[in-house]
Amino acid sequence: LKETKPDVTETFLYDISTGSSSLITAERCLEEGIFRTNKGKLVFMTGDVTGGIYQGVVYNPDTRQSQVFDIYNGERDFPDEDIDKRQFGHFMGAFEQDEECVFLFSVENYSKSQGKYIKDYLAYSTKSNKLIEVDDYGDTWLVNMNISPSGEYIIVTKHNQPGDDDFLFDVLKSDNLLMRLQ
Repeated sequence: LKETKPDVTETFLYDISTGSSSLITAERCLEEGIFRTNKGKLVFMTGDVTGGIYQGVVYNPDTRQSQVFDIYNGERDFPDEDIDKRQFGHFMGAFEQDEECVFLFSVENYSKSQGKYIKDYLAYSTKSNKLIEVDDYGDTWLVNMNISPSGEYIIVTKHNQPGDDDFLFDVLKSDNLLMRLQ
């Protein structure tokens, strides 16, 4: 990430062997950063943290080509009169299988009736353009999804409250998630 002009942060890939860099995107890369998929591509999300459309970017470092997908638009995807504010939660990476890339991320929506933010943990398929809720983790303080290096499993850790070291583990098979995304 590099600030090229005041308040403009662009994302570049720097090739150590050649000493050259190439622009990946001029869009606002969300702060979770750039992840590497199990097939070696780079993935990240762009958008405004406090609402709007979030895009997923798949960048192939060999061809230096990017594919951009409109992954999430809260008002379009989950219309709800009770929701006052929508914001991005966390990007947790992506995995690839059979020419498909699946992004894992969370969003937080403010419920007027409950007076609090409700978290949703979502998966988006670049092949089917389908968005689903991964699971309902209830009123959990923090959930992280970590993709195994092979992309075969997603390890979910849940923390019930700040300082809580008792993790509740869940292991998801990516094949099962892919079936739900068809």
